[in-house]
Order: sequence, then structure tokens, then C-alpha cells
Amino acid sequence: MSQSSKMNDALKKYVVAPLQTLGFTGKFPHYRKVYDNRIELFTIQKNNWGNSFTVEVSTIYPQREGDEKNFSDWKENIDDVNVWDTNLRYRLPGMFDGWFYYTDVYAKSIPFFGKGYVAVSEKKKLDFHPAKGYKQIQIADEAIYERIRDLTLNGYKFNANIGSFIKVIEDSTDLKAYIELDDSYVGGF
Repeated sequence: MSQSSKMNDALKKYVVAPLQTLGFTGKFPHYRKVYDNRIELFTIQKNNWGNSFTVEVSTIYPQREGDEKNFSDWKENIDDVNVWDTNLRYRLPGMFDGWFYYTDVYAKSIPFFGKGYVAVSEKKKLDFHPAKGYKQIQIADEAIYERIRDLTLNGYKFNANIGSFIKVIEDSTDLKAYIELDDSYVGGF
């Protein structure tokens, strides 16, 4: 089984299952919870280049007008709106450069740019030789898939405390209130 398949299984077990017990519906990677006055959205975004993912959440208010709705009306069916269609959304801070990696990871400080990261999959690491200055900062082992439930995201854990994180959103009547939990929000396109 590939690293990607193993992580998909872990995400379904440790992230999706707890969300579903909280009343979220949908299918991978988009989930939603509908209330009378809002719809909460949750997305697990896989990296196009593989080996990592990020999580984004948002809330839309279909009864509000203009920007306060937090989405554009270009989709015909409100049930088709997902996090990527919102004007404001919150990206949970990842381990490295905003992403959660499930591979070996190497890093190098780059003047004026911070750190550069290289994710090395199981297949690639057989022939991989890090470039000068790169140091290994994460070793992927079989336990990495179970550790996903222990990743702390802005003080909340995926499994044990995902309800607490979602509760902050549920108790908020203002979208900006939960986005201000962290500066890791993503603006619209």
C-alpha cells in the first residue's frame, strides 16, 4: 500500500469519522454541516505533487446579502458550494510551509525566503541524496499515519479536540471571529 493510500485511510479514520459524528456530511475531500443560519465547510486539500495535505475551513451565510454571505452566487446549487468557493477561509497551520507531510522531509534555510522543504517519498528515498545544506527534519515511518490524530492544529487536535475547534466556529456568528484565531487565513481569488 502506498504512503498516499495509507494517509487517505488515516485521514478517513482520524479526521473524517470524528467530523461525521459531529454532524458533518459529504465525501472526501469536502464536508459540510448545515444550520438554520449558516453552513460550515471543511476541506482536506491534497497537494498536487503528493506527499502532503492541508485543511481549510469556512462558513457561509446564504441568507445574508453581498460579501456577508462569504461566497459568490455563481454556483446554481448551494449544496455544491465548498471551502474553495468562499471569499474568506481559514487554513489550519501545517507542520512545514503550511502543509502536513507524511514522507521524509528535508529542510534548508534560504536567505530572504525562510526555509525550503523537500518531501521524499518511499520510492524516491532509495536513490535520494539531499543537496548541500539540506538536513532531514522528519522521518516517515509506519507510525506517522496514526500520529495524524495527535497533530496539534492551533491548539486543537484532529481527533480528541476537533469538536472543540468546530465548537469555536459554531459559537461564532461572525466569520472573522474564528479567522482571527490565527493569521493563517486564505483570501479569495
